[in-house]
Amino acid sequence: MPPPAVQVYVELTGFATTANRRELAPYVSALEDAGAAGVSVSDHLFGTSDGVSRAESVQPAGEPMTTLAAVAALSDRLGLQTVVANTAWQHPALTLRQPLPGWGS
Repeated sequence: MPPPAVQVYVELTGFATTANRRELAPYVSALEDAGAAGVSVSDHLFGTSDGVSRAESVQPAGEPMTTLAAVAALSDRLGLQTVVANTAWQHPALTLRQPLPGWGS
């Protein structure tokens, strides 16, 4: 039996933090065209840049479930994952509700 194919997920945290839907759409389309298996997003209050001091590079980070929902609305093919999900910062019902469309409505 051959080994499973490698699946490439692209980390979107830095880009998606400031992107709107109009900017995200061509990026998602390009990822699909390039054969990416999916996207991942981190859940951090602030992002930093490698090689730059934290004080100089802190920037806001996006909320991952909202970002992944936007990608899901733009693609039927890309997989979705969080690198980190800080679920302790929100009520468990909100965490559960986010990936379940129509639940609780």
